[in-house]
Parts: sequence; structure tokens; C-alpha cells
Amino acid sequence: MKITALETLCLSRPHEVERQWVTSRYRTIKADCAIVVIHTDEGLTGIGEASAYGWPLKIREWVDWLAPEIVGADPRDPRIVPHPNGRDRAYDAAISGIDCALWDLVGKIEGKRTSELLTESPLQKVRLYASSGCRYDWRYNPEQLIEEALEYIDQGLTAMKFRIGTEWSWDGVTVDRFLGHVRELSQTVAGRMELMLDGNCRLTEEQALPIAKELDRLGFVWFEEPIARDNIEGYAKLRAAVEMDISGGEGFTTLEQFRPYLEKQAFDIVQPDAGVCGISE
Repeated sequence: MKITALETLCLSRPHEVERQWVTSRYRTIKADCAIVVIHTDEGLTGIGEASAYGWPLKIREWVDWLAPEIVGADPRDPRIVPHPNGRDRAYDAAISGIDCALWDLVGKIEGKRTSELLTESPLQKVRLYASSGCRYDWRYNPEQLIEEALEYIDQGLTAMKFRIGTEWSWDGVTVDRFLGHVRELSQTVAGRMELMLDGNCRLTEEQALPIAKELDRLGFVWFEEPIARDNIEGYAKLRAAVEMDISGGEGFTTLEQFRPYLEKQAFDIVQPDAGVCGISE
């Protein structure tokens, strides 16, 4: 079997106004992603997501640039597997899409799921959590977060991760006000839903510490990327201050980017994203 072509599907979907995510850094009004499709001379195709965070046209350019090194090769040849370099997000996303598509293709050739290629005894079920809280607005309807949690409970979900809402500085949101909202949410879903918080790297150390301590007291599962991503010492201090897990790394594309966080015990949980760093890395 030989690879005959690489194709990149560039997809875009506008968000409804109520689902747009607004902070001082950006306004997310649509979802863009690229899907890499690897074609073969025997009709099988492999499909891989190349990041769900934008740049589809740039990703396609990188896939087209990389294609000549892969077309004509056997998809099972480990020498053709590309690796991210940590220098260009779109390049690494293209690499990830190709890598995931190769895993998908090899699985189809061997009649196995990707999980079965990774381990002899993969889990048959994986617990899901709702990834939410992107759209609650501190000015107009902060209660939307609690309403959203109750909707997920009605759908049968038993865990939810949420964010910290629209930009705090616009509406005078303080740590105390935020924690009051968190306590109300925790009390509302108590016994029915576990909770996690994603800070999206938006908090200072001074803000993150009291929040982490209160989340710990409330029994949160983890606190994800509360402070600036490059503040390794800050993460280590935060982790040492609480029993709750501190997590992060969803934007890292290479093993070397994770290394200092592990060496300094800054993370309890690392969160690599296959759409950003691929499966092989």
C-alpha cells in the first residue's frame, strides 16, 4: 500500500451570539479547524484533526509543503512519521493532523482502533466531562453558568470544567465575588457533579492562590492553567499549597516543553492535546 495524496479540509462555523467567548485578549466568534485526509492506492483513507484552534489555511499550506516527503511511502513505515518542533503553531498543527491521520490509517489497515494500537488492553469506556463556562457574562447573566451545569446534569453528565467568565476588569469582578459564585455553583450541584476550573492562564499568582485554596476546600478535581504558562515557579508554588491537582500543558507541542514542569513538579496532571502535538509525540 502506498500513500497517493494528502488533502486538507478547511472548516469554519460561526458561533451563535450567546456562545461567543469574550475576554480582553480576544473575542471568539467562530470555530475554525483543519482536517487532514491521507489517501492511498488501495482506497483506504486516514483522517486526522489538525488543531481546533484556528489557522486552517496556514495549516493547509504546511500540509502541502510536507506532502512530497510522504506521498509514495507505505503508511506503516515509522520513518515517515513527522514530529512537531515547538516553533510554529500552524506547522505543529499540520504535523499533528498528518500524524493522527497516519494512526487512523494504520488502524484501518490492521482492523484495529487507534487505542488498540497503543495498548493491548484499552479501556472500553471513558468517563466524559462537560467543557463549559465559556460564555457566562459577569455584566448581564453570570447565573448562566449554574443554568448550564444543571442542563448537563439533565443530560446525564457527572463532571464539568468551567472557565472564569468574561474579562474581570470590565465589571469590577474580584476574587471574592468569583468565589461567591463558585460556592453557589458547588452547592447547587453537590452530590450530582464533580467540578474543575480552567483559568486559561488569566490569573495572577495573588489571585490564583486563594482561589486554589477554596477550590481545594470545596473538593474540586483540578485547577487547570490558572496563571501565565511560562511561570513555572508559580505553578510549583501553587501545587505545593494545595492537595487538589494542578494541571496544564494543552498548548505544548513537544516533550521538551513539558520537561521543566515535570522536573520542578509544577503539574500533577499533564494535558497534551493530540490535535496540537499529535499522538506519536
